[in-house]
Amino acid sequence: MRKLKLMAIGFSLFFLMGSMMIPGSPEPSPGQSLIDHHRRERKVDFMVDHVRVDPTTNHLHVSIRNTTRVPFQGNVRIRAGVTGVPSPSNSSYEMVFENNPTWIVHIPYYDSLTGEHEIHLYLDNGNSVKEQNEGNNGFKQRVMFRRIGSQDLAITQFSRLPGNHRIFYTVENKANEYMGDLILSVHNNNIRKGDVTHRNVTLQKGQSRRYELSTPLAGGRNIIRLTVDPGNRVRETNERNNTRQAEFYPYVQDISLVKYLTMGQGSSVVIATRSHPRVVIRPQSLREIGGANWGVEVTTKVRGNGALPFNAYRVLLATYFNGAKRTEKAYELSNGPSNGATKDDKLDFYLPKRYCRNGQLGYLVVNLIINGKNYGVWKVDIECAGF
Repeated sequence: MRKLKLMAIGFSLFFLMGSMMIPGSPEPSPGQSLIDHHRRERKVDFMVDHVRVDPTTNHLHVSIRNTTRVPFQGNVRIRAGVTGVPSPSNSSYEMVFENNPTWIVHIPYYDSLTGEHEIHLYLDNGNSVKEQNEGNNGFKQRVMFRRIGSQDLAITQFSRLPGNHRIFYTVENKANEYMGDLILSVHNNNIRKGDVTHRNVTLQKGQSRRYELSTPLAGGRNIIRLTVDPGNRVRETNERNNTRQAEFYPYVQDISLVKYLTMGQGSSVVIATRSHPRVVIRPQSLREIGGANWGVEVTTKVRGNGALPFNAYRVLLATYFNGAKRTEKAYELSNGPSNGATKDDKLDFYLPKRYCRNGQLGYLVVNLIINGKNYGVWKVDIECAGF
């Protein structure tokens, strides 16, 4: 019986304590238990986790930890200073804590310092944020600041190895030691294709690193422009050697027909172009070869759009008068161009005497053929005059 009385007293005390409030504490909202109420009263707790000096800017990268993991988003004022240096900074920085335990703040304050110094930080200067623990907001650490503006990053080589599709570039530091990330922007035919980042690079004065460029090349000419430190994040003694440009072609066999040709010889040569695909043929542009045809020299042009040359290709010439094919000849050619170069092919052709007469109109068709596949067709109008 005594045991039952003690249990009854215990339950009574439990319910009594559950309904009591701690003096000075806010009252729970209606329908809210004390346990939920005090859980909601948990506060953030900021403290500096570690500090790193950016060797290229001397800015502080401050890692701040929220020890309670209570979500927070807002601006927090941070006082930052150096022992013996007047006028510390006192600025607000946005901080966001959700599922992340730490938040990085960049403090741009120490760009003119050199050597070892003691930094001191104070989080939430002014105590505008209610924290679980207000006693751990201070932080001190000795750090090394480097001389800023003494580096000189340059792209010194940018080329493709002979007989190889791989493209390489070399970054050299021409001045004092560089430590940090190397960031390069890549443009192809004036279109930005993205950035390349090499992490945690150390370059002594005069030291260089060679890297391979992995960027797709379109068919034909690719004007690739590389720029190291495109945002001028690194203060350098010379900003004019950060960019290098070169032409590259895909490592394939590819040629195309250039819409340019000549007909005739000597001072009587006539020219057809893409914008003016028409020639006037006169007797002095032709030569007598006997029989039913005039002889005429035709020069065609092809361009190499790949890094590899074609060993063999065919050019087919044909003339049409009065709606029908009158002459035709195929030419087996070799040593095609590559890497944007062009090649002229002088072809001994002929025109029909019966149809190439004064005032007669016709046209010439130029056809580029490789391995039985058509790589380009061009039609040039012909007018025969002066016969």
